[in-house]
Amino acid sequence: MNFSFYLRPLFVLFLSLVLLFSGLRAFPLTDRDEGEYATSASEMIKNGDYVVPTLNGRPYLEKPILFFWVLSASFKVFGQNELAARLPSALSGLLIILTLYGLYFFLPERDFSGKKHLFAITSLVLLSCPLFLLVARACLTDMLLSLFIWLSMALFFLSMEKGSSIWLLGLSWLFLSLGFLTKGPVAMAMSLPVFGLYSFLRRDFLWLRPVRVFTGVAIFLVINLPWYLAIYGRMGNSFIETFFLTQNLERFARTLLGHGGGPFFYLAVLAIGLFPFSALIPRVIRKDLWLLKKAFYNSGLEVMERLRLFSFLATVWIFVLLTTAATKQINYIVPVLPFFSISMGCLLMEEKWQCLFSKWLFLPVLALFFISCLFLIFGLGQVWNHLQGLIRFDSSEYAFPVTPPVQLALWGLGLLLVTALCGYAFLRRGSEDLITRFSAGVLFAGFFVILFLPAICRMVQLPSKEMALEVRKVINKGVAKDAGATLASFGLWKPSMIFYTGHPIKRIKTKHPDRLAKALSRRRPCLVFSRVRLEEELKEIKGFWPIGERAGYLLGGNREGYLLMKTKEY
Repeated sequence: MNFSFYLRPLFVLFLSLVLLFSGLRAFPLTDRDEGEYATSASEMIKNGDYVVPTLNGRPYLEKPILFFWVLSASFKVFGQNELAARLPSALSGLLIILTLYGLYFFLPERDFSGKKHLFAITSLVLLSCPLFLLVARACLTDMLLSLFIWLSMALFFLSMEKGSSIWLLGLSWLFLSLGFLTKGPVAMAMSLPVFGLYSFLRRDFLWLRPVRVFTGVAIFLVINLPWYLAIYGRMGNSFIETFFLTQNLERFARTLLGHGGGPFFYLAVLAIGLFPFSALIPRVIRKDLWLLKKAFYNSGLEVMERLRLFSFLATVWIFVLLTTAATKQINYIVPVLPFFSISMGCLLMEEKWQCLFSKWLFLPVLALFFISCLFLIFGLGQVWNHLQGLIRFDSSEYAFPVTPPVQLALWGLGLLLVTALCGYAFLRRGSEDLITRFSAGVLFAGFFVILFLPAICRMVQLPSKEMALEVRKVINKGVAKDAGATLASFGLWKPSMIFYTGHPIKRIKTKHPDRLAKALSRRRPCLVFSRVRLEEELKEIKGFWPIGERAGYLLGGNREGYLLMKTKEY
């Protein structure tokens, strides 16, 4: 019996569980996306309305419904907490890893004798990717979308290998339809052009036969039409304008919410997000371009060459599509990672490490991490006041403490040591040992995503979470609950506070102090979340009473709210 046959996938499974699920509840929800999605799912449960998601009591039409359904189900099973909020993404990441490894069982052994090693290497490359782990451990739509795109494309490839099997094509359309119900037309935009390009290179268009196309369209309509018709019936043209025009066409055509970036934005994201294996990117591109040329002039490719060609087409198309779009965020590029990891895995199986490693790409990213660590250790205190000044009161979600936390320097030192160890493992000569390099890559990604970033998040978000939970405890009991206390924010917008208080928060911008004065003038208790930096301005507003502060966040209110929090008469 070959024990390595069983131990290899078990090791990948164990590593996946550790990296994807450990510490999901150890740090508060971040703003804005995590706070918005978790709050919308929480309100969905509270209102019993599973057609129109809401945020702070208003329709939230930025995304389709599937992610909110999944998130609501997680909340019902595991409670409304950080673990339940992030679990759908972590499970999606795990399924990507398992199905990526599962290709081993569907591709014929005779065509590639080393493929049992390939898919283990490919899975480890993906698990060594900090960007993959980061998004898989966050309450975001992107990992669920990535899962559906990956499954749809993988099943399409397998269907082509089996003569355009209508069953595999049907499953491909099923997951593509679920992707549309998760994030809208972008799922189609990422997938269908790849199907067409690959079919052209293979000279195989059987999947476009009428019966197969009809089957796919029917599956798509069955999955999507009920909810889209239901929400259109409820919201009318406002849904079309908000979702299709603003959140899709306008987001593609122009920069929204300041999320822009130049033509090299995603190159930088991949160089950093795939570190340390981003050092393989130039060689991967060169090798895959040669394969593309071979496919164009000769269709007689082996199965592993065809898989690599398909992965390359998916990577390039999604990269070009997202680079062309005006609105950019680092998490948007995640769907390319499973395909890129296949190309990297194939390359590592074929060639020696010294032939693959690109120091000109590895060293600048390594230097960037070193400089960032040294800045956290020695330079943060020198520019802290300047960083405070960059915070825009009404649009920023965060408030920094008056002085930088000492722990930042300690975590910076820890990251510096791990980065140095990773650099040594990848730069040392005379070794072809991939295990050492994978160990260093996993160690770096694990420390950075599971320990370092959550520690930073706790420093920034925990004070606001504790403040929100304290307010929730007071307003949900006794006298306060009967009095109908109201909550407001001034110069601060944090959707996570709506989630933690379990109560709507009226948003008031700094240019409208009169609106805050009106809210404070009411006889019932009113509590206000704001910033310490706005305290002097708040004191000038009639009826405002400061109550307390936590690391840059300020809590105040009217006289009734002050007495409520100070005496805790509930």
